[in-house]
Amino acid sequence: MGRENPFNYTSIVTPTLFAGRHSQVDDICAKLAQLSRGASASFFVCGERGIGKTALLKLIRHVSKAKDADVYDLDLLTSYYSVDDGQNIGNVLQEVIYSLRADMDNKLLKAFKDHNFHIDFTTPAGGVSIGMETGKADAATKEKNVRDQAVAILSDIIVKMQATPGGKRGILIIIDEVHNLKENLKASASLLRSIVTTLDVNNLGHVAFLLAGYEDSVGIFFSEDTSARRVFDVVKLDVMPDHEAFEVWKKGFEKSQIRYDETFLRENIRVARGYPYHIQKIGHHLVKADTDNNVDQEDWNNAIESVLGDFNTQHPEAREGEIWIANVPENRFGAVKWDTKRLGTIAYNNKGEPVSGHRPVFAEKKELEKVGHPVLSYRIKTQAGSEDAARERIGKYEKQISSQG
Repeated sequence: MGRENPFNYTSIVTPTLFAGRHSQVDDICAKLAQLSRGASASFFVCGERGIGKTALLKLIRHVSKAKDADVYDLDLLTSYYSVDDGQNIGNVLQEVIYSLRADMDNKLLKAFKDHNFHIDFTTPAGGVSIGMETGKADAATKEKNVRDQAVAILSDIIVKMQATPGGKRGILIIIDEVHNLKENLKASASLLRSIVTTLDVNNLGHVAFLLAGYEDSVGIFFSEDTSARRVFDVVKLDVMPDHEAFEVWKKGFEKSQIRYDETFLRENIRVARGYPYHIQKIGHHLVKADTDNNVDQEDWNNAIESVLGDFNTQHPEAREGEIWIANVPENRFGAVKWDTKRLGTIAYNNKGEPVSGHRPVFAEKKELEKVGHPVLSYRIKTQAGSEDAARERIGKYEKQISSQG
């Protein structure tokens, strides 16, 4: 059908179709609301790849820019920057502060005239410098100069915002993919904490930093400055609970004006295991499979077939044998590792969550049976002529799983 598909697993979820993560959004936005009175608040959002960190940042930025009493009424000046591999925090700060210009209205821009918000690593604060001349200054001097200039620029912005009628109420600086700072991540906590603290002491605590990165980067970030833990609240994103995952589908289907059986979908949402990527991907294929504006069992079967077809295309090494989608229940077993010999090593904690940095939900049936996984959906890949036999084995296995509850 020629309608728009609201689910797009290859890009970041748009704020208007974002669903779930209620407690995290509320906690962050409630603290950001305090920026208007000079009470700074900063955050480090962490989680594994594909868990929805960037989508959350995008939503928070969208909400933060709005002057709307129904959605926290934050009205902040914002900027977003995604760190490239190997960048240092000085480069990142220059880019993210410079990009604040793009969010300024004409009244605020006029107040700055030729102000270009550039940070120089080697020149002490005393005005706004131009360029990125790194020179031969030692690391401590560079950090101090970057801090002082960042404070000077942000202070100037805050003062001019407050002097501008209808000016923004604070500044939100979003830095995504901070794990790409690598070794420089260790020095980042001290630098960002000192910027926030200095602004607070100067009664200009209207600036918040919102960082995001992998969970293991949190420890690295705080390793050389434990005091930064008092400045940054850590917000850990786990897999989405089923009721929040269902909200994603519900919002998308309603956007496309598609009817659905709520009970049926709530039962099957478990297949996605709470991963936003899989929720979006299955939702995308459900919309594609539907031909009568009503999602039913046939659409579900076709969607799962397409999802696994994509998987087989992306992983040609896994085309032989039976490929299964597994759901890992909480508290079923302790830490378990196995090697499918095709998809790599998978490690789970005692909640059944992958902890190896991968997001595997696919494995061979025999490997799943080793650790007692119930199998919810599947794609048969067998030798020619053996499909009926394979279906018979699947039917027996499903009955076994059903009898176990």
